[in-house]
Amino acid sequence: GAWWLLQSIPRHPKLVNFPFIRLLFNKVAPDKQVRDAPLWQKIVGTSAVAAAFLAMAQPQFDSSPVVASGNGPVMIVVDNSWDSAKDWPLMRRQIAQVIESAGRQGRSVMMLPTAAENPQGITVGEAQSAEDALRGLAALQPYPWPADRASAMKALEDMEGKTDGASVVWFTSGQADAHVKEFEARLKNIGSLSVMAGAAEDAPHLLTPRPGEELGAIVQRLQPGPAETKLVYASGAKGEVLAQVEVHFAEGDTRGEAIFELPPELRRQVVKQACAVKAMPGPCC
Repeated sequence: GAWWLLQSIPRHPKLVNFPFIRLLFNKVAPDKQVRDAPLWQKIVGTSAVAAAFLAMAQPQFDSSPVVASGNGPVMIVVDNSWDSAKDWPLMRRQIAQVIESAGRQGRSVMMLPTAAENPQGITVGEAQSAEDALRGLAALQPYPWPADRASAMKALEDMEGKTDGASVVWFTSGQADAHVKEFEARLKNIGSLSVMAGAAEDAPHLLTPRPGEELGAIVQRLQPGPAETKLVYASGAKGEVLAQVEVHFAEGDTRGEAIFELPPELRRQVVKQACAVKAMPGPCC
C-alpha cells in the first residue's frame, strides 16, 4: 500500500542542463540563390504599378485641338437658329468640350450667338472663365428663325484690337445666306478660325407653303449637296397620311416642290406637311 501511495505523489522535477547551443556548432547554412523573375513578369508588374499611379492622379487629356493655337481668349460663335434644333444636344456637348479645353489652358471664353429675340440681343459676351461660360451655356437655346449674321457682324465691329492671340470656333448650322462668306472673313480677322459643321446630307430641310391654288410645299436645302430624294407627306388631324410625294434634288440644287393631288374633301383635312426623314417644317407649315 505504501508503494502505491508513493506512486501517486508526483516526483520533484529534476533540473537538467540542455546544451542547445552546441547543436548549432559546425552547422553551415547552404548557399541559397533566389530565382530571378522572367522579363515579361517584370514588365507586367511595372506597368500595373504605373497604371495605378496614373489612375490615382486622374490625368486630363485635351481632346479639343481646335483651341490648341493661340494664347488669347477663345471666342465661340454659335448658330442657335431653327436649323440647329435637331442636333442641339450634340452641339451643346461639343461646345462644352471646347469650353473645358479652354479652361485647362487657362484661357477666357467669349460667346457670340447668331440668333436672339431681337437684333439688339446679338452681342459678344464679356470674357469670362470657363466655369462661368459652362453655366451660361445651360441657358443658351435655339430660336425658331434663321441666324442673323448681319447683326452678328455688327457685334464684331467693337472687337478689333481686343482679341490678340484669340481662337475662334464657329459652330455653324450649315445655313447658307447672303452674309455667310463675309461673316466667315470677319471671324478670320478676329483670330485662328475653326468651323464645326455637320454633314450636308444630315442637315434639315425647310418646308414652306406653296403659293397658288394647288396644295403643296416648297422644300429648301440649307446648302448645295449631292443628289437626293425626299419624301414629303400631308397628314390629317389624327396623324393619318393623306398623300405623299417624292421630291428629287439634283446635285447642287437647293429648292424643290411637292404638289399633292387630292380631292377637295381631303384637301380640307390637311393640317400638316412635312418631310418623312431628317426634315424640320418651317414656322408657316
